[in-house]
Amino acid sequence: MIHSKIKLIILLCAISVISGCSNYYRNASNKHEISGTTYASQSNFEMAKKEYQASVRLYPYNEPSKLALQVINDLYAGKISNETVCHLFKAGEYNEKRKFDQGLLEINKAITGNPDYALGYYEKGRISLKVNDFDKAIADFDTAIAKDPDLIWPYLGCSYAYFKKGDYEKAISNLDRATQIDPNLPYLNYLTGIILSGQDKYDYAISSYNRAIKIDPLYADAYSARGRAYCDIGGYKNAVSDFSKAIKLGQVTPYNYFYRGYAYLEIAANGKNHTANFSADPNNPFTQQVPDLSFTVPTQHNLNPAVSDFTEAIRLDPKYYSCYVWRAFAYLGKKDIDQAMQDCNTAISINPDHPAGYYMLAHCYLYKKDFDNAWKYLHEAENRHINRVNPIFLNDLKKASGRDK
Repeated sequence: MIHSKIKLIILLCAISVISGCSNYYRNASNKHEISGTTYASQSNFEMAKKEYQASVRLYPYNEPSKLALQVINDLYAGKISNETVCHLFKAGEYNEKRKFDQGLLEINKAITGNPDYALGYYEKGRISLKVNDFDKAIADFDTAIAKDPDLIWPYLGCSYAYFKKGDYEKAISNLDRATQIDPNLPYLNYLTGIILSGQDKYDYAISSYNRAIKIDPLYADAYSARGRAYCDIGGYKNAVSDFSKAIKLGQVTPYNYFYRGYAYLEIAANGKNHTANFSADPNNPFTQQVPDLSFTVPTQHNLNPAVSDFTEAIRLDPKYYSCYVWRAFAYLGKKDIDQAMQDCNTAISINPDHPAGYYMLAHCYLYKKDFDNAWKYLHEAENRHINRVNPIFLNDLKKASGRDK
């Protein structure tokens, strides 16, 4: 048994070392990509090409570097002009800085110089995606496809734009066309998972994320998305593992800490507090969902990991409304009512029009046996069109206060 434990420890250490080395190569690849873009924007294409090649050697799935190499190779092949390349790379720099109007000006100059170059229209479509103009994005991606039907990225851009418009049939149709070009592209399988999740087909989505991760074990976005899908089907331990991997791979975002905190909370509640029906927008999760307090988390369960992750998410984004609401719920489980009330009041100050902060505050006042304020804040939540009031909470409040409203 001791020898088995020693072998296990050695194996875990080896895995950790391999993961650390993999992160090193991925991060080094990103540095070469940034350096390549700097050279390209200065028209030093030979040095840019060397940097992009080094980037891809270190991390073969660095798609921005691969696309940049294609642009430079097209320049050397005489397909596009030097000026067009400069405009494309300048547009990329502006887009990274979220200066989309200036980026669009550069893209339009590139297209004017080489109106038959498909990647110009693809990059223009990407700008439209970033400003949520999905119809314009689709039009530009379609133009790119007409110019070069074998280029996979415009199909994926179209697919995502149709997904955001809620047109799943056309989203899937474009995915199918992309699959015919390269079924082993990690992003293709990742995007397939995103679209399947949008249709509540979580098991199929997880299978798609599995394929993406099998191809590219360093795909942080895929781990994060799979963790979200596991949350949706109640697989909270798997979710914790995936969000932890995403964070370890460098995706240190409030989103990942928030959802890992939520998964920890569900584990502490043995899954009895499952809420589901989360917001479909990864940049705005939970804003239309309040905790269902039909099950009060027992104090003997460990809620500290959940509180810690919600706290880290708030540190990364102090205006993350939902984190305050859910951390308040965790504090309620710990019977730390004052901290819970403080979080509720902060949530209300951030978004006074949303019902969740008031609803949670009503629970806090019930715990404190301040029934007048419990009713007051429940009514505040109802006035803001709370999606449901838990009947157990309502019955408890009626019974404790001796009132019906």
